[in-house]
Amino acid sequence: MAPEAAPLRRMNVRRSMITMSFAVLALSTPLTAQSRGGWAAGLATTLGSGWQFEGADFRLLRPAALGPFEEYSVGVRLGAFYDEAQILGSARGFVGALTVATRTKTVTLGEVGTEVDVSRVGFDVSVEVAGYAAANSPLPEGSGWFSAALLPGVRFGRDGQMAAALVVGPAVFVGRETNVRAFLSLRVEFPLAPR
Repeated sequence: MAPEAAPLRRMNVRRSMITMSFAVLALSTPLTAQSRGGWAAGLATTLGSGWQFEGADFRLLRPAALGPFEEYSVGVRLGAFYDEAQILGSARGFVGALTVATRTKTVTLGEVGTEVDVSRVGFDVSVEVAGYAAANSPLPEGSGWFSAALLPGVRFGRDGQMAAALVVGPAVFVGRETNVRAFLSLRVEFPLAPR
């Protein structure tokens, strides 16, 4: 005799509790860690000819102490597809993604400003994984795919204050087909609390 399946209502509650548990884990940090956490907003795009993704990127940043990694982020990416071969009327479809990324410690390349008010230019590397869902996708990956990206970047800003980052690198998209595309993101990061 086969066991009875759980009622649909119980399964929906279980899924909801799992989602809420992940959200609480991502959003909760001790008060001392919030001084280094923050949020970021920016633009994200793939580069090349033909159909490309272009959209907005929103992230919640949290400190991490995992070997060379200084920070991790959880984010949302929303955008559309654009045919780079056309000038007008090139938009098609909608795409959304959930992203998880980690970033290495920033290596200072130079400093700008006075001794009291210093802004730093630095280099770091981000590793990002994302799950995408799309409507009316022109890409060969289909309507749902995953990506993994290795993104070297340049960061400019003051310690514990607003910073700007430009990252660019290869991203592997795995769906119906697997493709490697160049990925570029320009974002501005804001701390949650002053140091």
